[in-house]
Amino acid sequence: MKFPVMVAVTAFALTLAPMAVAASTTKTPQKTAAKTDVISRWPAENVSGSIAMVDPSQKLLIVKGDSTIFDFVITPRTRIMDGNKRVTLAQLNAKDNGQVKVHFVPERKGDVAASITLSQ
Repeated sequence: MKFPVMVAVTAFALTLAPMAVAASTTKTPQKTAAKTDVISRWPAENVSGSIAMVDPSQKLLIVKGDSTIFDFVITPRTRIMDGNKRVTLAQLNAKDNGQVKVHFVPERKGDVAASITLSQ
């Protein structure tokens, strides 16, 4: 009689074992650590050079620096100045080979011009 009782107890223990393992491995919600600030963009930079090309339809300005060509994305927030007067990208197109100073922010979509200043 001991053998069938032992088999029954063992079978019962084996059926409960997966539940005990599952209960011990379930994760309880824990507080997550505070997120640290992640730099989402690179620091702003400046470049000076001459206007190589302006494409108002593509909202693009290409500037030839000392030995490098830069292309800048123009947004509605880009401030374009000719001295104390604000000008548009289309008006900048007439200034081929004009000297400019561009303050820009490198982003994944390209170098976004924050401000463009025509040099006199």
